[in-house]
Amino acid sequence: MKWVFPDEELPALNKRILVATKGGRVYACGARLINGWVIDEEYKNLTNKEIYAWAPIARVPKREKKPPSQNDL
Repeated sequence: MKWVFPDEELPALNKRILVATKGGRVYACGARLINGWVIDEEYKNLTNKEIYAWAPIARVPKREKKPPSQNDL
């Protein structure tokens, strides 16, 4: 996982991300809005100055579903 500083790059709007505040707390989920950042755990808006870093949330890889074979029946 790569942490990114907001002054270098901002995440896409409304995309779910991990957020670390300048106070040292890491939140499991948050998102950047037009007028700031929202943190799910505390339901509060933060300014860009209050965010230390953010990281994308990894996704579980998808497997292709294959049709059942004769052996599976």
